[in-house]
Amino acid sequence: MDFYQKLGENLKEARIKSEKSQEALAKSMGLSRVTVVNIEKGRQKVMVHNLVEAANFLNVNIGSLIPNQQDAPKLNDDVITKINKKFTDELKANSVQDFVRATFSSINK
Repeated sequence: MDFYQKLGENLKEARIKSEKSQEALAKSMGLSRVTVVNIEKGRQKVMVHNLVEAANFLNVNIGSLIPNQQDAPKLNDDVITKINKKFTDELKANSVQDFVRATFSSINK
């Protein structure tokens, strides 16, 4: 489960616990019900100010909506090794932009 799916799940759980409808939540956030559905399903990213409005409306701490660090994707050893190798290889790069471009292209291989 990615970050936005977990955030959406947390939002939905808080909404249900608060006994609020998607329609009411959407209105409080200045969004459409369809947008709230998409946020709850993790298909659409939510702006920070909308998340604050949702937390206030649902009477929850905004931190309870944001996924825990344990839920965040982790860099595995292979990816870290690739980054370190690329960093060493690209120290001679002409610019930081070249380094970043080369690093991300090697990770995606």
